[in-house]
Amino acid sequence: MDEIEFKLLAALRKNARTSLLALARELNLPPSSVHEKVRRYTGNIVIKHTSLLDFEKLGYCRALFAIKANPSGRNYLQAYLASYREVNNMHRINSGYDLLVEYIGRDQKEIEDFMVEIKGLPEVIEVQRFTIIDDVMRENFMA
Repeated sequence: MDEIEFKLLAALRKNARTSLLALARELNLPPSSVHEKVRRYTGNIVIKHTSLLDFEKLGYCRALFAIKANPSGRNYLQAYLASYREVNNMHRINSGYDLLVEYIGRDQKEIEDFMVEIKGLPEVIEVQRFTIIDDVMRENFMA
């Protein structure tokens, strides 16, 4: 990736709603070049354009769950957790755990109920819960 591509991606990370014409002016590139690069990135490097929300201001609580699963049940567990609309992010991880799941609930009781439910699944060996107190920094890389 050259410097221009890095700057274009950084500008998209800062504000994905910036017009291609404004990006072209900012980067001193022809609009057609910016359009072609963004088209090439979309679905490849740029997975999706989205807005970051402050869930706490919307009245929600967040927690992370590190989950250790039975090897034979990992795929089922991933699909099961993905079916929850409250599961915001899910990552495969290492260090003795298999998944890191971000859950967004209306309150701590809902989060606790979710934990009790997943602990009771036959595919789950162990669950560690971490309550997110505050975002110190979020989505900062290349922004």
